[in-house]
Amino acid sequence: MKIHVRESESKQFWALWVALFAMLSIANGAEVALTSDPPGAVISVAGKEVGMTPLTLSLPAGQPVEITSRFGPLGELVHTLTPDDNQVITYQFKHEYGTIVVTCDRTDAALVIDGAGYGHPPAVILVS
Repeated sequence: MKIHVRESESKQFWALWVALFAMLSIANGAEVALTSDPPGAVISVAGKEVGMTPLTLSLPAGQPVEITSRFGPLGELVHTLTPDDNQVITYQFKHEYGTIVVTCDRTDAALVIDGAGYGHPPAVILVS
């Protein structure tokens, strides 16, 4: 037996499956919204990389979970959250950093800080 599905019906079918999957994800987890200063930190949950901030995750409710934030050369930050299915939990990782702005008149200059190369000036570098 063959079932023929028109293209327009196929798109509707997949849209319904995506919507159902999204509803099940929300129903089985608690929403956690993560941000960082500076934005764009790499987020790991229980040691597994899951994305970059800003980021919203659906995590198992009632179970403590260790969340790690990394941003380039800045120190790693770790926080343990217990997601709650009755509310959205928001958390901001605040990395301690300063900004160095480097300019130079020479085109052949190389920027090196503590042995790490940062390309050629001009440059804006975040340091901890």
